[in-house]
Amino acid sequence: MYIQRDDIFTVLVGHTKKFVADIEEEIPDITADTHFVNLGASSCDRAEIAAETLESLSVETPLEEILVASTLGEMVELIYAGHEVRHQRYG
Repeated sequence: MYIQRDDIFTVLVGHTKKFVADIEEEIPDITADTHFVNLGASSCDRAEIAAETLESLSVETPLEEILVASTLGEMVELIYAGHEVRHQRYG
């Protein structure tokens, strides 16, 4: 299954909003430029958000490849790049 960047972003924002709702009364606007740290997400939280996103999308990109992302947009690009490589390799 081929996944678009917009699909990844939508799923990632959904999981990020669930996380933010657990620690904040009001969920801020979340964009591609939003930094995880500005949402109160630790590296462990970021790993959980990423893992849930990968699972929801049925994407097998290794977590260590995407946890270097500091913004949602960076994470989308890293997930997309990993998916793209595997899609080209395995169809």
